[in-house]
Amino acid sequence: MRKTGLPCSIGAASNKLVAKIATNIGKADHKNPTAPLAIKVIPPGGEAKFLKPLPIREMWGIGPKSESILHEKGIRVIGDIQKIPLKELEGLIGNFAKSLKDRSFGID
Repeated sequence: MRKTGLPCSIGAASNKLVAKIATNIGKADHKNPTAPLAIKVIPPGGEAKFLKPLPIREMWGIGPKSESILHEKGIRVIGDIQKIPLKELEGLIGNFAKSLKDRSFGID
């Protein structure tokens, strides 16, 4: 930043999915009027705990349509996806359910 004047935010995790979400959360946590300079590190094994309280919209693959379907069933945070039985989730969103369930635990 000092040499170039460019801000940089970094998310570090065991995989790309969690690292990208960590970057987004680090930026969102930045409360100063300046450009965000955030570093958020999620240690291996801490993925599910980190993801649990986050809104479902943070998860890759959940857009407005999926979000609306899940919200109708009271699923608002990623931890709700972690808890819902796979068969029930499949009934809501079809074949994407298994991938979404894995991602909710930080498995990518």
